[in-house]
Amino acid sequence: MSFFTEEHEKRKLPEILRFKDGTPLTSPDEWEKRRLEMIDLVGENMFGKMPPKFPVRAELVGTNDRVVGKKVVFNEYIMFIDTPKGTAHFTFYEYRPKDKTNVPTFVHIAFKPEAPHRYTPVEQIIDRGFGIVLAYQTDVTSDDGDFSSGIAKYLPRSVYNIGKITLWAYAQSCLVDHVMTLDWVDKTKIASIGHSRLGKTSLWCAANDTRITYCVSNNAGCSGDAVTRQKRGETLKQIYNRFPYWFVEKYGTYQDDVDALPFDQHFVLAAIAPRKLAVGSADLDVWADPHSQLLACMEATKAYKFLGMKGLVCEDRLPTPGDVWQDGDISFHETPFGHLLGSYDWDRYMDFIEK
Repeated sequence: MSFFTEEHEKRKLPEILRFKDGTPLTSPDEWEKRRLEMIDLVGENMFGKMPPKFPVRAELVGTNDRVVGKKVVFNEYIMFIDTPKGTAHFTFYEYRPKDKTNVPTFVHIAFKPEAPHRYTPVEQIIDRGFGIVLAYQTDVTSDDGDFSSGIAKYLPRSVYNIGKITLWAYAQSCLVDHVMTLDWVDKTKIASIGHSRLGKTSLWCAANDTRITYCVSNNAGCSGDAVTRQKRGETLKQIYNRFPYWFVEKYGTYQDDVDALPFDQHFVLAAIAPRKLAVGSADLDVWADPHSQLLACMEATKAYKFLGMKGLVCEDRLPTPGDVWQDGDISFHETPFGHLLGSYDWDRYMDFIEK
């Protein structure tokens, strides 16, 4: 028996290739129905279901062709979202290589608006021939229990029953609306990306928005890209009690009985299939738990194989620092470092997208 099979049985993980009523999937034609069923389960029990799409428009408010030694075309915009409660808005930024077309492009909800930033190495990204469109996390809505801040005021929790991760994911999808209008972007290589809580955001955005062709989740860990059952480090109870506003209240009802969850995080990863997925882990980030991140990728691989794809191609063992597995449709790597979206990680993600 393989290591991954043993872990699946030991942790009693829910099956992704069975419908909610227990009926097994028999044909790839049934996958989309199951994929949407899994999104509904995750939305209802953890993040909240994504609000409906409302009209958006982007207003250019500034431009600068001297950024990063004149390598970059920089544009600053305001995104407007016309909701039934009024017009929500947030600022976002666009960086692209000069005089290039068919540019693979990252769509990023970022921890800081400044770029370059330690989590957003713009020059490195541009030098690899990529573009990036990003918004600052708290410009979208505050990272706390205030549901009157930013776009949260116009997508009220009382109406939509959503947490902050869904609000950030909704904004990330609005950025995709803008990216789809840009003639310099390679529409076959649009990648959502995020780190930590914003890695959870990237996963949830990509699961819901099929225009995203590559999803990048870096150190998303608990309630993100790591299996929750028997996880090391951060637990459901710890994350919910510290950050209840990221989630819907129903998620808190599972904190003392994780096995009662009708899903686990491999459902979120699998819901991205058949599009590409990249997960980054770090040896010293025990809180996120690289072992459970790898297991989630292997569980999601079952969906890819069901669709005639490869999923994650890796050795049948726990990950170790320096592992880079990118021969399939899921990429996984582990750094020897801690909780960081660093230069090394960005290069691995760009390697994967360039394959």
